[in-house]
Amino acid sequence: MRTLCFAVVLILPASAFAQSPRLELTVGAVVDGASSAGVTRAELVDPAGNPFTLFEAKHRTTWAPGLEGRVSWRVTERWAVGVTGSWSRPDFETRISGDVEGADPVTAALGMDRFAVELGVERRFGTSTKWQPFAGLAAGWLRELADDRALADSGVAAHVGGGLKYRVREGRPGWLGHIALRAEARLTLRCGGITLGDAGHRWSPTVAAALVIAR
Repeated sequence: MRTLCFAVVLILPASAFAQSPRLELTVGAVVDGASSAGVTRAELVDPAGNPFTLFEAKHRTTWAPGLEGRVSWRVTERWAVGVTGSWSRPDFETRISGDVEGADPVTAALGMDRFAVELGVERRFGTSTKWQPFAGLAAGWLRELADDRALADSGVAAHVGGGLKYRVREGRPGWLGHIALRAEARLTLRCGGITLGDAGHRWSPTVAAALVIAR
């Protein structure tokens, strides 16, 4: 009888980990890395018809702290789909250099808001342990809006990455019965948004940390 009770005690935690909750809510902080936002040049044409540059302006968005929320649904034990919404606060920086009169380079900055809503898929590993690695990708809508409202544009955002989730509490009823901490690193791609000149595809690193509750 004692042996049977001992076996039940061992089996219950394992089965609690094996049966992951269906619905997860994630709230946390995110930091986007800096990325290029284009290059522009002020050019004139001399009497001989040859162009020459008065100055060059390089534009970029700085690193950006922000907030992120996610709702995900477990489709199978290892696969989940989800919708993520994020907001961050980069600066739009312009560095002017190469002045034809030899003036020193100067940098100007303007604050901006960045919003994104993405649909993604996630692959989970090690579903029977407290430490759960995962990898995922997502893509969706991007909106950037300068503080002075003179600059605003939309585009597409996408990312691929992975990380670790640590289960703090598992297998209890209700929302607070499933609690985890989550850390993730991503490579983010942005097409569109606020740019000047030919910015092309904008790549930047992103890191995120969050609290997860589930049921």
